[in-house]
Amino acid sequence: MTASGITWNFTGCLRDVNIDFSIVLPQEISEYVAWNFTLGCQRTVWCQSDTCHGRGKCVDLWTSYWCSCIRPYTGPTCLQGKCVGVFLFGQPVSDNPGSRFTFSFFIRTLKANSLLFEFIRNDTSPYLVMYLQQGHLSIKARGTTLQAVMNIADGVKRLIVIHFDGGLVSVTHSGSILLNNLLPMVQVRPLDSIHIGEDSSEQGEHFKGCLQDVRLNNNQLEFYPLEVENYTSPVSVYTSVMYLFICYCDNPTLAVCLQSAPCQNGGNCSVTWNDYQCLCPKEFSGKACEDKVWCETVLCPAGSQCGDIPGGYECHANATFQGADPVVYIANNSITRDLTSISLELRTRERAGVLLQASNGADTMWLVFRNSRLLFQLKTGNSVEEGLSLSSHVNISDGLWHSVLVYMEEPSAQLSRWLITVNGQLDTKSAMAAGNLNFLRSDVNITLSSNFTGCLGIAKLGGIHLPYLQQTPPSLTEHFVLYSDPPAQIGCFGTEMCSPDPCQNNGTCQDLFESFRCACSPGWEGQRCQININECASGPCLHGNCTDVVDGYQCTCYQGYMGTNCEQDIDNCVGHLCQNGGSCIDGINSFFCTCPSNFTGQYCEWSYPPVDCGENFSCYHGGRCTDGIWGANCTCRPGFTGER
Repeated sequence: MTASGITWNFTGCLRDVNIDFSIVLPQEISEYVAWNFTLGCQRTVWCQSDTCHGRGKCVDLWTSYWCSCIRPYTGPTCLQGKCVGVFLFGQPVSDNPGSRFTFSFFIRTLKANSLLFEFIRNDTSPYLVMYLQQGHLSIKARGTTLQAVMNIADGVKRLIVIHFDGGLVSVTHSGSILLNNLLPMVQVRPLDSIHIGEDSSEQGEHFKGCLQDVRLNNNQLEFYPLEVENYTSPVSVYTSVMYLFICYCDNPTLAVCLQSAPCQNGGNCSVTWNDYQCLCPKEFSGKACEDKVWCETVLCPAGSQCGDIPGGYECHANATFQGADPVVYIANNSITRDLTSISLELRTRERAGVLLQASNGADTMWLVFRNSRLLFQLKTGNSVEEGLSLSSHVNISDGLWHSVLVYMEEPSAQLSRWLITVNGQLDTKSAMAAGNLNFLRSDVNITLSSNFTGCLGIAKLGGIHLPYLQQTPPSLTEHFVLYSDPPAQIGCFGTEMCSPDPCQNNGTCQDLFESFRCACSPGWEGQRCQININECASGPCLHGNCTDVVDGYQCTCYQGYMGTNCEQDIDNCVGHLCQNGGSCIDGINSFFCTCPSNFTGQYCEWSYPPVDCGENFSCYHGGRCTDGIWGANCTCRPGFTGER
C-alpha cells in the first residue's frame, strides 16, 4: 500500500481503461509492465456449498479461496480438528495478556473432580487454577474460589469461554452466562506457563476426558503441530514444552458395560472415559469385582478378628504366655515360597525369653531377647561356619506393644545380610550374610514361645500366619499347621495389678501390664501415694509460722501482718485517733501522729505552747477552768461539750 492507503496489488478484471481520455489496449502495454495479467476475464467460482465441509465460511479470493473455520476445526478446508489433549501438558505464554484476557476451550468429560488448568509463574505455586468440583467449573485465585452453576461433566462436548476483566470474571457457554462475579485480580505475563490436566492433591486427581482448541485470547495452546502441506494457521499458537495427546476423542458410550459386562459378582458398571469402573458389593473388590473380600462373610472364632490377605483371609488374635506350654507348628510341605522374614508383635516386662526357634540338622534359627534386647541367630547350610548373630538396641521390656521385623536385605539372593526393625524403624543390620529360612518348609517343628512370659500378637514366618487357633482357612494353599495345643489364653491378659488396690490415701491405680502407677490425690506423693507432701517446705509464710495440713498449709501471722501468706502489713491508721488535724503514720503493729505546730501529745490532743487559766483562757457557758499537767482544762456544765 502507498502512504495514502491505496493498495497496488489489485486482483480482478478491468475493461474500457481510459487514461487521459485515451483507451489503453492490452497489446500496447509493454512486457515490463504487463507481467501479471492476461487477456480476457475468466472467473472461477471457488466457494461451493461444501468447500469448507460445513465447518467454516468460504471467502472467495478471486484466484483462490480461504476457509474461516469454526472452532475447533482448522486446515485449508476445515477438515482437520485441533488435537485433543489428555493429561499432563505445559506451555509458555509469549505475549502479555495482562489482567484483561479471554481463556476458552472445548471440554468433554465424565470425571466430576479433576484439575483442568494451572497458571504458574517462575515454577512457584499456581496463581490461577481452574478445576472441576462435583462437575462444576471452579476458578481459584489468591484463596478465593468462584464456581459456575452448570454441571459440565456429563460427557457432552461444550465450548467454555472465560473472560477476565480486571477482577470481574464471566463464564459463558452457548450464550448462557454460567458465572459472573468478582475474583482477586490476576495478571498473565510473558513466560508464565499453563499446565493442563495434572494431578493435584487440593483440586482432585488428573483430568480424564477430552480438551480441545484451548486458547488464551486468540492464541492457541497447540497440543501438537498440524501437519498440513502449504498451510499456515491463521491464528498465533503457543507451542508446548511437554505433552501427551491424542488426535481423536471417542464417545463415552455404555458399550463397554453393556456388551462385555466386565463387572463380576454383581458389580455395577459405569463408564469413566475409554474405560470403566465397577461398584462392587462389599464382599468383593478389584477392577472387575473379581477378588473376594472374605472377611465380609467369614466368622472367625471368638477372641480373634478376620484379616483379608491376597487370595484369602487369616484369623488374627493375641495370646498370653506364662513361660511354659509353647506352641508348635509344621509347614506340612504346603509352602513353596522362599521364607525370608520373621514378623511378630509382643508385649512383656520380662528381661529375657525365647520367642521363636527351630532346627533341622545343622540348620538352626533362634529369635530371643536378653537384657530387654532382641537377639537373632541363624545358621544355614550356605552360611559361614559360625553363623549369623544380630542384636537390637531398643528396650522391648517396658510393657508396651512392639512390632518386630527380621528380614533379608536381598530376599532373592542366596546369601544376604539380615536386618531388624522395631516399631517400623530400622534398628540394626548384620555385618555378615546368611541364607534364607527355607529349611523350615519341610516337616520341621517350629516352636513359638518356648520360654516367654507376656503377650504375643500377630506372628508370621515368610509372610505366612502362625495361627493360635485350630482353624486353617480353606482359601490358603500355603499355611503353617498348628501341631500342638493352642495357647492357654487367647487375648492379652496380665496379672491384675490394681486388685487389691496398692494406692493409699485415695490414689487411683492404673494397670500398666505387670506394673502399676498411682495417680495420687492432692497433697500426697510416692509410688503408692504414701507420703504427705510438706507444703511448708518452700516457706510460704512471709511473716508468720507455717503449719502443714493435707493438701495445703496454714500461716499463723506475726502481729501487724495478715493474708494467706502473711504478706500484708495491717494498716494501723484505719480509724486512727490523731486529733486536731494530726496525720497518722503507719508502723509495724503501731502508728504515730505528726501534729500541727500548735498541738502536741500522742494524739495531738494538747495545745502548744500550753496555756494556763486566766485572762488569756477561760471556759464558756459556766465551765470550770483548772490548770493541769499540760495547761488549762475545762470541765463543762451538763448540756455542753467541747474543749472550752
